[in-house]
Order: sequence, then structure tokens, then C-alpha cells
Amino acid sequence: MIEPNCALQIVAIESLPLSLFISTLESRLRKHPLKVNIRRTSTLPLPTNEERPYIDLILFTLDMRSKLSYISLKDYLVHSDLSDNDYFYGRSVMIINSHENQSLFAFPMSDVDGIIEMLDTIPLYCDLEHKQSVEDVVDKILVNLEISIKLRNGLTSLLLRTVAVSYTHLRAHETP
Repeated sequence: MIEPNCALQIVAIESLPLSLFISTLESRLRKHPLKVNIRRTSTLPLPTNEERPYIDLILFTLDMRSKLSYISLKDYLVHSDLSDNDYFYGRSVMIINSHENQSLFAFPMSDVDGIIEMLDTIPLYCDLEHKQSVEDVVDKILVNLEISIKLRNGLTSLLLRTVAVSYTHLRAHETP
């Protein structure tokens, strides 16, 4: 089996507790047939097309307890071309650091839904301070990465986008 190379871009504000996430991701990748180049940035926009490295999957992070996280991500996205770039449909995931206690949230979930819709991204809810939650999200990210580089037969990034859009639409119409 050929070991494909791929690139994973993580966009995260500096204050987000990513050490458990990164170590879990790196550990899983050591056992995985993919050779993944992980790049991190805390700012957007990414370089212009001539300078931009190839990206197979982009991970956005958002901390529900930090208004700065929300404001920073929203500001970065306004100045980026990601929402206008069809290439990223189904090739982006948003890791939303959330907790069961919604009273700790610094902004409403409806604000998050707006960003998810703007990016056409797949939301993954996670508590970045709990190992099992992080392991579950890392597994989902690896599946998304495999799909985005066409290692999963019959599944495409556009299919993932359709599922994400349907999920967001269903969530918006939930009854209390």
C-alpha cells in the first residue's frame, strides 16, 4: 500500500488548550498509514494562492468559553477567501471546545451556527480537556481527512458537506 502524503492545517487562537488534542492526533498518526504534515496558525488569512501550501483538510477551533476566540475567528474569516472557495467544501472541520455546562459559554450557540454556515464546515463538539472526548474527535478528523484525500471509496467531501448542512438545518428547526 502506498502511503499518501497529506496536509492538515489547524487554525487556533493561542489560548486554546490544544496540547492533549495535538498529542492525541500525533499518537494516532504514528499508527496510521497516512503521512500527515500538520501546520498550525493562529491567524488568518492564509498566504495568497502562490504562497499557500497545499491543504487537504483545515481545522478551525473555537472555544465556547472565550469571547476572544469567537471574535478572532470571525475577524479572520471576514478577511479570508475560505468562504468563497469551493475547494474547502467538505474539507474543513470546526472543533468546538464546549462543555455540558452552557452557563460557561461566552456567546450563544446561534452565533456558532452562523460561522458553521458561512464556512460550510463540519462541526465537531469536544471538551479539549477530557481524553475520551479528544480521542473521539481525533478519530472523526482522521476519517474526514481520509475522505478528503479520496481514501474512502464511495465517500466524497461534498457528501460530508451535505450531511453537515442537513445537520445544521435540522438543529435550527429543533423543538425545545
